[in-house]
Amino acid sequence: MSNPWEKLPPDFYLRDTVEVAKDLIGRYLIREVPGGRLACRITETEAYCGPADPACHSCRKAAKKGGRTNVMYEAGGLAYIYLIYGMHCCFNVVTRPKGEPEAVLVAYASIHGNTARAALELTEMLKAEGVKAAACDLTREDWAEAVAGAFRYSGLVLAAASYDAGVFPPMAQLLARLKSKGFRDRSVGLMENGSWGPTAMKTMMAELEGMKGLNILEPKITIRSVLTEENRVEMKLLARTMAQSI
Repeated sequence: MSNPWEKLPPDFYLRDTVEVAKDLIGRYLIREVPGGRLACRITETEAYCGPADPACHSCRKAAKKGGRTNVMYEAGGLAYIYLIYGMHCCFNVVTRPKGEPEAVLVAYASIHGNTARAALELTEMLKAEGVKAAACDLTREDWAEAVAGAFRYSGLVLAAASYDAGVFPPMAQLLARLKSKGFRDRSVGLMENGSWGPTAMKTMMAELEGMKGLNILEPKITIRSVLTEENRVEMKLLARTMAQSI
């Protein structure tokens, strides 16, 4: 995959709909807002392959004046959004050339996108401080390597999105494994992400309290979905603090 943050060219969406659905996995859905950039990583998609597909809206709803599905008959790359159950908006991306009404539904996207971006930026800040550092994406990396890496280094930064009044499940699993293996005597930094009431920090702290000899570093960083310049200032300070502590 090319850089998942790069804007995709129009011809990306003109290809076979199933292939587009596969290739959207791991990409980021991004919205620019006054406060910065909102982003989430696409983790699940569904392909709807035109009039021959009984599950596709164009199977029973041909284009007509003012019709909801009209956008599906345009060239790929446009958004097709509709309301279901009177409460949920479903986001789809139109595919195929004009006149071939197919689309891909973005079925699930994780808000940890900006968390991953923050982790990568912090990794570079740590390197600039002379610290040997590496980032590990728990949704992609091998679990054995993630656990081994935590024991390999003198310091560890945990960065996770809030999820269901707790922490993003892969992070919860990592903490449980570290605790079961006696993880201890390390410097630990913390970053959480959450739009309204972030809960990742509290959850991670509760798990870390059961591990011996940990030095929890300041500042503890909270990202409110958008990674701001204030966050970056805090991240530079955390990188410096980590460098001094190990």
